[in-house]
Amino acid sequence: MLEINEQILSAIKKSNNILIAFRKNYNGDSIGSALSLYLFLKTMDKNIDMVCDNFQAEDKFQFLDNIEKINSNIKKEKTFTINLNTSKTDLDSLRYEQKENSIDIIIEPKTGYFEKNDVKVSSSLIKYDLIFVLDSQDLESLGKIFEDNANFFYNTPIVNIDHHPGNESFGQINLVNLTASSTSEIVFSLLKEINSPTTLNEKQAESLLTGIIDCTNSFKSLAVTPKTLTDVASLIDLGADREHIIKNLYQIYSVDNLKLWGRVLARLKENENKELVWSLVTSEDFAKTNTSKNHLVGVIDELIINMPKIKLVALFYQEKDKEVKVIIKNKNKVDLMSVLSKYNPVGDNLMATVSIPDKGLIDSEKEITEILKNAIAE
Repeated sequence: MLEINEQILSAIKKSNNILIAFRKNYNGDSIGSALSLYLFLKTMDKNIDMVCDNFQAEDKFQFLDNIEKINSNIKKEKTFTINLNTSKTDLDSLRYEQKENSIDIIIEPKTGYFEKNDVKVSSSLIKYDLIFVLDSQDLESLGKIFEDNANFFYNTPIVNIDHHPGNESFGQINLVNLTASSTSEIVFSLLKEINSPTTLNEKQAESLLTGIIDCTNSFKSLAVTPKTLTDVASLIDLGADREHIIKNLYQIYSVDNLKLWGRVLARLKENENKELVWSLVTSEDFAKTNTSKNHLVGVIDELIINMPKIKLVALFYQEKDKEVKVIIKNKNKVDLMSVLSKYNPVGDNLMATVSIPDKGLIDSEKEITEILKNAIAE
C-alpha cells in the first residue's frame, strides 16, 4: 500500500480541477495552509479554487498574497458530458450539425462500429474532481459550503488534512497528525516529502509561517514541539519574514477596532475560578465604533493569549434587528459541540457559534453561561 504522501501525490496527478476548502470559523492556520497548497498545485498546472463559507478576510491577513482568490462559495458551471468507449475501436472523426431545435453529433470509427452501450452521458453543476479539506475536523465545519453541496462532497475524492483531536477521518485519504502544532506544519511536511524543499518559494513559506504563528499564538501554545521550531527555522531560511508576519498579525489594529475592544473589556465578566470569561456586544457598540461581528474573533484571541487560566471565552453579540449570537472559543478542554448541541452550533470543538432566538442579550447570557460553567465543572 502506498504511503499517505504518495497517495496524495497520485490523487493530484490524476486530477485537473481541484477545490481547497477550509472551515467557516477559520484562523490564520486555515488560510496559510490553503494558500501554500494553492501555490504548490499551481506549479503542477492544475486549475485551483479556494473556498470558505461567507469568507471575509480580517485586516490582519490582508498582507498575504493571493488571499483575494479565496471565494465565499463554490463556483458552479453547468456541464453536459458525452463519454464514448473507444476500447474496441479508435475514433476517426467527430463533427456536429446544428438544426433548428437540436444538434446532431456524428461520430465515425476508424474500423468496426460504435453501439449505444458505448455512449454514456452525464451532467454536473460542479467541475472539481478532487477536494482538499484543510483544518476542519468534520465536513459540517465547512458550513454552507458542505450543506448546500453535500452530494458533491460525498461523490468526489477528498484529501483531509488536519491536526485537531476529534477529526472524523472523513476523507478517502486522511493526513491527520494530532501531535502537530498546526495544519500548516503538516502541509509543510507534506510539500517537503512530495516536492524538493528548495523548490518552495518565499510566498509559500510566508503563508505557512503565518499559519503556524497564528495557530500557536506566536509559539505560546503547548502544542509547539522541537519539530515545530525546526520547521519555523526552515521557513525563515526559505524567505519568510517573521517580524513582518508578527507586525501584521498582532500590531495592526484600527482605532475603530480598539474602540470596540474597549467596550468588550469594560463589560468583561468571569466565573469564580477564572476559567470562563465572557462579555456582551450590542448593536449600538457596532454602530458607534464602525465595526462588525468580523472584528470579534481578534478580541477573543487576545483574551486567550493574555489570560492563561482561561478554558472558555464567550462573546454575546446582537446586530441590529437580528437574534443574539454567541461565539465561544475553547482551549480544547470542553466538548463544545456536545454541550451546545440543542442550539445546533456551527463550527467545531475549538470555536463554535450558536444563535439564541426570541431572547435578548441578558437572558441569553444567563442561559449560556450557566451551561458553560457546568461544562467546565464536569
